[in-house]
Amino acid sequence: MIALLPDNNNFLSHFNRKFFYIFIFLILFSPSYSHSQYFSESGEAGYLEKIEEIFKISSEKKRANDFLDEFEEFWLSPTTPEQAKTVILEISDLLYDKKATAFPDYHLFLSTMQIFVDQDQINDNFHIWREAAKTYLNQPRYYTRHFNDLLNITRGIINQQRIYGGPGTDWYSRSSAYSFQLIKDTLTLTLPETRLVCHSRTDSIEIYNTSGKLNLLTGIWSGSSGRITWERSGFEANKVYSTFGHYQIDMSDSDFTVKDAVFYNKHYFNGPLKGDLEHKVTHIRNPSSSLYPKFESYDQLFNINNIHPNLNYKGGFSQHGAKFLGSGTDRNPATISIIRNDTLFISAKSKIFSLRLMKF
Repeated sequence: MIALLPDNNNFLSHFNRKFFYIFIFLILFSPSYSHSQYFSESGEAGYLEKIEEIFKISSEKKRANDFLDEFEEFWLSPTTPEQAKTVILEISDLLYDKKATAFPDYHLFLSTMQIFVDQDQINDNFHIWREAAKTYLNQPRYYTRHFNDLLNITRGIINQQRIYGGPGTDWYSRSSAYSFQLIKDTLTLTLPETRLVCHSRTDSIEIYNTSGKLNLLTGIWSGSSGRITWERSGFEANKVYSTFGHYQIDMSDSDFTVKDAVFYNKHYFNGPLKGDLEHKVTHIRNPSSSLYPKFESYDQLFNINNIHPNLNYKGGFSQHGAKFLGSGTDRNPATISIIRNDTLFISAKSKIFSLRLMKF
């Protein structure tokens, strides 16, 4: 009988390859390899020495030394909570794995931790924020620049009630109340009823009686309701205004639109109108020249008697800032009728009319 034995060279080659792949898998995915313990292994007692090594190689020597002096006082202070120190150690390890540098990375992170402590924000929000930071920093393609963006947003929320912004644009909440939520690995800012204000280079706009959630990764605000007025166009806040339900804003910009808004202009209409609303930050030199907010009514056939004294109007309607815009079509133009001594004096038809309150 002949025994069939495997070719030793092929067998060993196959075994070695298999062992090699298992070895590589264990190295890449074992916790001890995936994350260093550069800071944690020395604990709180060794943190100052380790962080000093990071800052010593910075080219900004004076700035580094000044910050280290300030941070040492913070670290050694008996008022600095242990919870804050624990989070600093954890996230410093993750930043080390990302090859973070003294400036801006560690400096921005550590100074943000100081703000949390200084503003007495070591609470549930802080711990949710910590979980989000760890979740993000554990992602291979989440780089320090992304974390720095999150840090800058966080500082604004805690320090200034600045919740988001883009180039030349800043959105603020006028209520200090907020909460963080980690929803499907996404850090979300929740605001109870507040007033939102958008500041841009030239001016500002406001949204009243609003609440909602802000995705801090995308800058998308999902509001549950809101109200805007035409005060800056020269109208009383309780006479000309718009209310609306769910709406969204990309807070990297300074404008937004709302479908199915409800509009009130009590100078001209007895009841509300429904339509599209658009608002945008523009420089307003005087109320009469304002172009926003804009409201476009879905209903485009109105009969308004005495829209001004002795003047009747028939046609569509829009409100663009201070301007009442009457609109029509080639087939059905808008019509202005001037009455004198209870009799039609003159009638004018056009595809568009522009009126201002008490002026024509």
